[in-house]
Amino acid sequence: MPNHTLSRREVEEFLTALKIIEESPLTLHDAQKQLAYITACEEWLHEETKWKSKVQRWLDAELKFNARQAIFDDPTYAAARRGWDAMRKYVPNMDGGGSFDNLADSLQFRYAVFAAAVMEYMEPPEVKSNKQVLKEQAGVLGTRVNGNS
Repeated sequence: MPNHTLSRREVEEFLTALKIIEESPLTLHDAQKQLAYITACEEWLHEETKWKSKVQRWLDAELKFNARQAIFDDPTYAAARRGWDAMRKYVPNMDGGGSFDNLADSLQFRYAVFAAAVMEYMEPPEVKSNKQVLKEQAGVLGTRVNGNS
């Protein structure tokens, strides 16, 4: 017979567990069924949470797209797009983009500012790159942390 030495705490925990098992109205089969049901519910909730997260990302992207479209509906952007398309006749691979809409937002903004100046329109609202936004946010956070706000 193998010699297993248990600590006092381990023996007490064993006896407590044995008492719980003996007093339980569940059979082993019932406990296994309940565990399978609980596991299935937890998996379903996990998948539901993942789905909800994906839907939220979709909604966030849609809001961002709509906000972006509102900016790019400005007449200076339409003029910039026409000018860029006209320039492509002479420089087919201009800016490496296949279309004006594929250009980075910041580059589209520069063309719109140029178009506004040529047409003597007021400049469109600035579109900042993600990098610019992060720098500004870091700067604001830095001043708050340093107590300079």
